[in-house]
Amino acid sequence: MRIVIGVASFFVAASAMACSWKERPISEVLAEAKSVFRARVTEVKLVNSGPVPQTARPKPIPVVEARYELLETFKGEPPPSGVVRDFMLAPGNCSLGLFPGWEYIFIPGKDDMVILPTGSFGYFNPDGETVKPRIEEIRKLSETKQ
Repeated sequence: MRIVIGVASFFVAASAMACSWKERPISEVLAEAKSVFRARVTEVKLVNSGPVPQTARPKPIPVVEARYELLETFKGEPPPSGVVRDFMLAPGNCSLGLFPGWEYIFIPGKDDMVILPTGSFGYFNPDGETVKPRIEEIRKLSETKQ
């Protein structure tokens, strides 16, 4: 019985930490975005405090800064700094997860953050069955807006 209660408590606690947002159609995300681009992450660095305002947390949230190689621009201009930011990958924090060598569609938000709710996503195979059609859809939608 204790094991069942312990497991149930774990899942309740994990769901309380879960990141949640309303996923929107890519056409809506693109319409509202100032910048949308495809890039390969070349370097990541952990910084002590994030550019996002800290609320009731006693310690700053660790933030990852990623440099990238620009592959394609769909809308606007990539950040002039050549850096995007994300939370350190952890359960429930809305982090995208920035990994050197991976490609991403970046849709930076405030302070060039590319957390999951921005619509940004990553992939390691641009020709994959699910990735290629998403990139093509973004490409077509961005062409019709220009």
